[in-house]
Amino acid sequence: DGVQIGSGADANVIGGTSSNERNLISGNANDGIEIDNNSTTGTLIRGNWIGVDATGSAALANGRYGIVLFNGVSGTQIGAALAGAGNLISGNANIGIAINGGANAATANNTIQGNTIGLNAAGSAAIANGGDGIQVSNAANNTTIGGGGALARNLIAGNNGDGIEINAATANSVLGNHIGTNAAGTAAIANTGAGVYA
Repeated sequence: DGVQIGSGADANVIGGTSSNERNLISGNANDGIEIDNNSTTGTLIRGNWIGVDATGSAALANGRYGIVLFNGVSGTQIGAALAGAGNLISGNANIGIAINGGANAATANNTIQGNTIGLNAAGSAAIANGGDGIQVSNAANNTTIGGGGALARNLIAGNNGDGIEINAATANSVLGNHIGTNAAGTAAIANTGAGVYA
């Protein structure tokens, strides 16, 4: 993995809102960022480029997921409704963002806001993730995917799967996103599956 955070490693910050704080997390054999195990809470993931090259215009794939949270991870913010906080998560071999609770119902209250998933940095052309843009499975109360206003909006397009898939998960909200379009919402850049599948 490019970055791996394990059990009980709380309140970490990966990246930031300025280009100087951006991490380029690409070309790794497994996941770009993996957060794993019980009682891991409060991580902020902001402003990173994950699965693309330094220009943000071509894939430099991580071999599995862009970001994956599983088995009891809670309170993680992937992006935020702040200028510069959104991550670019494109070109990865599998899902862009995967949240999977496994057998652990404590995987909850994670938010995904302001990210570009499956497109270039300009939001004008596809750099497909190999699976869904976002997949939430076996996890409850991931309360916000998107939100009110342009800064909270995720741009989820061009992926080789569904834009968002929600599977065996309850009480999740999908709000205000652009799914299957360019950044301006004026042209189609289709995900190959459904826009939202639940």
